[in-house]
Amino acid sequence: MMFFEAFKKAAVSGALFVLVLPAVLDAQTRGEELLNSYERNFVRSDLPTKNNILRDAATDEAAPEFYGPLCALALQFALDNAKLFRQDADMINLAVLSLQGLGAASYRPAAEKLLQLCLYYEDNVIRHGALKILPRLIKGNLEAYLLRIVVNNPPEEKLAALYLFLAMENPGPEARGRMAESALETGLSFKGTQGKEQIRKLCRVSLGVIQESRWVRSTPAVLKYYNQSLVSYRTDPSYKDDLLASIDCLGALKNTDAAQALILQMGLYNDRSSSLSSADMELVLAMVQSLGNLGYKASYDVLYQAGTRSYPDEIKTAARNALDSLKW
Repeated sequence: MMFFEAFKKAAVSGALFVLVLPAVLDAQTRGEELLNSYERNFVRSDLPTKNNILRDAATDEAAPEFYGPLCALALQFALDNAKLFRQDADMINLAVLSLQGLGAASYRPAAEKLLQLCLYYEDNVIRHGALKILPRLIKGNLEAYLLRIVVNNPPEEKLAALYLFLAMENPGPEARGRMAESALETGLSFKGTQGKEQIRKLCRVSLGVIQESRWVRSTPAVLKYYNQSLVSYRTDPSYKDDLLASIDCLGALKNTDAAQALILQMGLYNDRSSSLSSADMELVLAMVQSLGNLGYKASYDVLYQAGTRSYPDEIKTAARNALDSLKW
């Protein structure tokens, strides 16, 4: 008897499966056909019409079956043409519509494409839109997700994730400092050749955040970047901005190691002050100002000497001001 009851239940379940499976397959087929139709129209149309296609598709009663992949296609189009159209109002609108559609459809495969979009389109509407939508597309905490991207992903995605994190409203100075420290350490450990410029930008942005947050814990990483930039600048003047950023950052960290590194280099500059280039003078000025910000009395000798060397008046004035800032 028990076997008979079990057999009946199995038979009923099988019958339901037989009835439901064709319906599921029909829905999938219909979704694929609609997606193909919308995709063909999207590819053929001009930019304003592409926006209208996304709007019309959103009102289709079958939209849940295809809207996510369609918006992913539109997002990819915006990425592929970012170099030419990143300032174009219709393209920005298309990107925003794509973001909204991906969020509404909770279309997870597009999560990391959102990072690239925020890198190529420096538009606050896009970045804030991505921040609203990303939590629907990822598993877990958004801050932890962005940190994983910064540490593990290709250079352009690292940079985009950092930009997105910095656009968040909630993180305070400590959280921003931690993220920037991780980004800088990631940049320092990067060994590849592809994406080198994005890594340099990642590091410079990180230095700015560390400086603003006065995140002293990152001093070893900042010193390492400073030393690397100093070496690179000697053979490649384009590293001047990297070196300036690291000098400015060290001046905000209130750390004796930071002061000692700047004092050492300042002494070398003083010894050859008459042969320095105009670019070198920018570095000297930044170094003097950072030593003044740090305020360590061990800086006295190099700052005093700066006032007696053949530097421009701007540097001599900065040196006098820095001397006045020393703490005794």
